[in-house]
Amino acid sequence: MLDFGKFCYLHVEKTGGTYISTVLKEICLLPLLKSNLHGTISRRTLKERVLHWTGAIRNEERSYSRCRCFYFNSVRNPFEYYASLYNYGCDGRGGVAQAIRRHVKDDFYNRTEAGFLKWTEFILDERKAELWHGEYSETCAHSVGLLTYRFLRLSLADPLQKLKLIKSPEETVQVFGDIAY
Repeated sequence: MLDFGKFCYLHVEKTGGTYISTVLKEICLLPLLKSNLHGTISRRTLKERVLHWTGAIRNEERSYSRCRCFYFNSVRNPFEYYASLYNYGCDGRGGVAQAIRRHVKDDFYNRTEAGFLKWTEFILDERKAELWHGEYSETCAHSVGLLTYRFLRLSLADPLQKLKLIKSPEETVQVFGDIAY
């Protein structure tokens, strides 16, 4: 997340976010207040924020939603997203590729159509969700794919609470549609 005070860019992995972040840092006249690459948004009460800032509450660093701040992120065509994630793994990079290589004997990363299709089937299997992110398997892996999870995780304030509400793909639209920052 890049926080410029009046707006925040929420960086979803593999959606062109590095390029967008670079451009924003170069052209924005507002000072960059905070940068937390894949940070989530929290809606804490003022009392909780004061306790957090004074050190009385020591949690992971979070950004707090502000009603007059414009939040936005980037999305990508799902096929292009998964193709990019696959190619990233073929180059030996990324947490998803590392998790697969640690836990699976079969190497999907052979730059072939068959390898990509096998990898896609594997990565979208909800039974494998704990490999990518513990929060994903504990919340909505039974209802949404990894791309949707990553998008929602950064698009929602207090995402883990809301993602646990999703019980079917259809409910994803309802949960996301009910959001108001």
